[in-house]
Amino acid sequence: MNTIEKLALQNSVNMDNSNLLFLNQLVHLRHQHIRDIVSDYIHVAYRMEHVATVCGIDFINDTKANNFNAVWYSLESIIKPIILITNNIELKEGFEKLIPLLKKKVKAVILLDNKNGLSSVFFDYVERVYKAHHIEHAVELAYTMGISGDAVLFSLAGGDKHNDDYRQKGEVFSAAVKRL
Repeated sequence: MNTIEKLALQNSVNMDNSNLLFLNQLVHLRHQHIRDIVSDYIHVAYRMEHVATVCGIDFINDTKANNFNAVWYSLESIIKPIILITNNIELKEGFEKLIPLLKKKVKAVILLDNKNGLSSVFFDYVERVYKAHHIEHAVELAYTMGISGDAVLFSLAGGDKHNDDYRQKGEVFSAAVKRL
């Protein structure tokens, strides 16, 4: 049995000082270190997939993030200012957990065109909200408004009711980025 398993079997009353010190050090690991370690071992297509860096702007394909929890992780893990390309999301359960990250990290949102028009949900939390007619237009718009040090995150954010075509949308995004 390894040390982690032993610690899991003990309750906090029976832990000695060395175990408490070990746990304290685990808790204080920096988020960046965890991301670096995990990214070395795990690569999933269409999930936080780095497509390219163009003029200092990172383009990230996250079309597999099909719920608000996945999008929360994506926003949380990006340290740079974010331009978010997404669907027109309606305010629904789960969206509220994105609000602090939208306010803190997202400098602009580009909504993919749909027949319902722009959603007002982003206007309350992000200063700049734009509409794009298609994915290629969204990539061009993000590129023109982005500056070196920004990240463009393409995430369907749970707003796509037909998310089974995330691969196709991800391929269109990647191809558009590579044409910049």
